[in-house]
Amino acid sequence: MIADEEMERTRSLYEKKMVEFNMRWCKVEHGQLEVKQNLFKFNNFVREKQGKVEGDLSRVQQEQYLQEQRKEELQELEEERRVQQQARPELEQAVHGRRVFSKYLGSVVEAVPESYKDIQRLMQRCQALVATRCVQCSAVQCVWQRVVGVQGPVDGPPGPDHGGQGGGCQRDIATYFRRTR
Repeated sequence: MIADEEMERTRSLYEKKMVEFNMRWCKVEHGQLEVKQNLFKFNNFVREKQGKVEGDLSRVQQEQYLQEQRKEELQELEEERRVQQQARPELEQAVHGRRVFSKYLGSVVEAVPESYKDIQRLMQRCQALVATRCVQCSAVQCVWQRVVGVQGPVDGPPGPDHGGQGGGCQRDIATYFRRTR
């Protein structure tokens, strides 16, 4: 009987311990579940913060790129401004030298106003005359090369309309005016 009592005490102690261990096990499982939930929340928080940091870094890189572009654009504009400032006196001088042409064209328009109703028609006529002159110049140069017997570019025949220059005609009026300057 003592053994039975001892056995009964051991069983009740065992059952108490099992209930206590089961309660602890439930608490541990509940704690693990909370840790997993907190870890999930923390991972989401970290991802969100990393996304913000990456977005900020991306915006910073994009802003730096845009600043570099603006800087290059500013340098190009400064260079263009400098070139234009250097060209201005020369262009003003060229315009001043062409006043004779302006006066001449003005007098032609005044003398025969019905022939040239607007400046555009006058400029088209001038361009047609320059183009015709270029065709004639090329023909003269071809003949000159045949007579002299030289192949390739040569200084054309000297004369007042060539200014001692040859080598073909330019096809636009701006080049023509630059050559006669």
